[in-house]
Amino acid sequence: MVFGEGNVGAQVLLIGEAPGRLEDEEGRPFVGRSGVLLRELLAEVGVAEEQLFITSVLKCRPPDNRDPKGDEISACSGWLEAQVRLVAPLVICTLGNFALRLVRGDRVGISSVHGVPETRKVFGHTALLLPLFHPAAGLRSTQKRTLLREDLALIPGLLTEARAQH
Repeated sequence: MVFGEGNVGAQVLLIGEAPGRLEDEEGRPFVGRSGVLLRELLAEVGVAEEQLFITSVLKCRPPDNRDPKGDEISACSGWLEAQVRLVAPLVICTLGNFALRLVRGDRVGISSVHGVPETRKVFGHTALLLPLFHPAAGLRSTQKRTLLREDLALIPGLLTEARAQH
């Protein structure tokens, strides 16, 4: 089980898809290549680890690292809801389509909304939602890596905006 880690009072909640092999072995989210890239990019844009809580839609690794299935997402969504309510972040960043679609409750694709923040009620908690490409996409494509970096660079400004609203 990989429930997540970080500051329970974090201002930024990152939601990924599901644990991979390394995450499963270590019991920590985003410790593999995707996580290394994500943490590097966050540091580059000035977002400190202390500002983050990192979790995933699924809390267990799917067999053969396949995409999450609907019944698995449903089984884990209560855990994610509890995390959102506990952390009560100002900004929620979804990493990839699975997290985006669960949080928005629709079928919109990440390519059309990445980097476009919106105020959204997520499991009863209102926050700024920032859809992001999954860092795995950044490992496969330098273009996606550039877009991910640019989108992550929005977080400090969004935090300032969110603090002003509260």
